[in-house]
Amino acid sequence: MPQFRDKHVLARVSRKRGGDKPNEELRLTLCEAVFDDGTVSEYVSVREFYTDQTGEVRPGKKGITFKMKEIPAVVDALQNALRPPADDPPADDEVPF
Repeated sequence: MPQFRDKHVLARVSRKRGGDKPNEELRLTLCEAVFDDGTVSEYVSVREFYTDQTGEVRPGKKGITFKMKEIPAVVDALQNALRPPADDPPADDEVPF
């Protein structure tokens, strides 16, 4: 079983919540997995963090981890989300995932 560890935080994105609920943040972190044979793989983790009742910031249940080779396709998809929609949506077989 690999050992996972955070290398450093790439970005923190504040998420405001309404009412008296505490704020949350999305944290993008460069992580690595060290396997029993000594090989190391890098990942990017996107995880939701929240402030608990004592004021401590803790990781939430929601998150996803991307392999480094997946990052270019994810970045392209996110950049496409910022563009105005085209007249015709792409066919299912045109999506790069």
